[in-house]
Amino acid sequence: MSAKVAASRARNRLLAERLSQSRALSSCTSAQKFAEAVGVALNTVYRIERGDVAPTVQTLRKWAEVCGVSADELLGMAETTAVTPADVNGGA
Repeated sequence: MSAKVAASRARNRLLAERLSQSRALSSCTSAQKFAEAVGVALNTVYRIERGDVAPTVQTLRKWAEVCGVSADELLGMAETTAVTPADVNGGA
């Protein structure tokens, strides 16, 4: 595997990780409801979170909107709002 391919896969894994974490911290209680809110199939959410496919720009924007973060945060281009599970669970 070339260094270029390896670097691309590493970036995809980082993006997939950020997207998965953002969904876990979102107010949507189920993956199905999240997929509906974003406007994609449930399988698409899972494939994006595994890093099998990259989200389209439109999906990325909607994902960010549903999660209450910026697309730049999801892409790692801006500081995150540092939401923690405790914030989501009311400090529990």
